[in-house]
Amino acid sequence: MSNFRKRFKTDASLEENGQPVDFGDGIEVTVRRISSKFVQEAKRKLDKPYANLFKTNPNYELPADIQDKQITKLLAEAIVVDWKGVVDENDQELECTVENKMKIFSDRDLVDFRNNVLLASHSATTFSPAEVEEAVKN
Repeated sequence: MSNFRKRFKTDASLEENGQPVDFGDGIEVTVRRISSKFVQEAKRKLDKPYANLFKTNPNYELPADIQDKQITKLLAEAIVVDWKGVVDENDQELECTVENKMKIFSDRDLVDFRNNVLLASHSATTFSPAEVEEAVKN
């Protein structure tokens, strides 16, 4: 018998409200799922200034630098709910504000952190009740 449902089921509440992800070394980031209603609404608002470009040319792609800024804003405004252990250049813990999130996710030296947070928001296992249950046991 397969574990189909257990393997692929996700918790809609975790997706919408956020799930803490442990990145080690005392770093924990609570993320919403990229496909959550909250994140998708935020994405629609961010894309609104470009709506006419997409209407007139459905195959249009935003330039890479604008896409990068959009992802940064989406992370800061919608995906990341909270964090612990994120510090500035002087090892002072940063409050989880939109301004601080923009600073951290715009920092080219921290692109791997940004990518890992984004990956966690995409991953079904982040929002899987079975995975959450297993993490609690450990």
